[in-house]
Amino acid sequence: MSDYISNQSIADYESNIYGSDQTDEILSDSASDNQNDDNNTLLSSVEELNITEIGCPSCPICLRNYNTDDRVINIISDCGHSVCATCIYNIDTCPICREKISDSVINWAVHSEISKKPKRVDINPFYLILIDFKEEIELEYIRNPRHNTTLTNDQTFLLNKIKMRLQGLKIKIEDIITMLDNLMLPSWLNFHLKNSLNKIKNYKKYLETHKIANLEELLPFCP
Repeated sequence: MSDYISNQSIADYESNIYGSDQTDEILSDSASDNQNDDNNTLLSSVEELNITEIGCPSCPICLRNYNTDDRVINIISDCGHSVCATCIYNIDTCPICREKISDSVINWAVHSEISKKPKRVDINPFYLILIDFKEEIELEYIRNPRHNTTLTNDQTFLLNKIKMRLQGLKIKIEDIITMLDNLMLPSWLNFHLKNSLNKIKNYKKYLETHKIANLEELLPFCP
């Protein structure tokens, strides 16, 4: 993407989102400033702007992909460059052109495109089980601090809890695979579901055949 975007390009983009009032203001300010610009090197339409943004969907500061949660794509009003919502609150100037930031707006066009894209979420059942178990222990400690030592060192209590959760997850994933068997699924999704099921079976088998002394022994199984 060009390091410089003309006011005309921003005006076209703003017109598409906000209407003509704000566009007229931008065009009047830019008429004298950009008269001699080389238009061949600048973006001239909202379509080009959107394609450029979607083609490089990462924040130039944190280098993380834009999303619809904590990394919402924001356009710096002064120069037209984009930064994620998390980073923009920690800077005073644009990281690309060093223009001072006075205001920013959400790039709703790109935001809507991002929201339409499928999200690949890894299924990490064993990790989630350990997190849940840790939270249960902490909650029990708050209720009664004297129980903490007993709970964290109780072999039977620990294994039964984890086995019960694993069995529940195993059944859920088996049900999902059965339900989706007759559908035309992408190959990566078929592989992903079956791979997750095999992992859970391996976790369960390991717990049934090994004597686990403490929670740390289970951590190598976490993703």
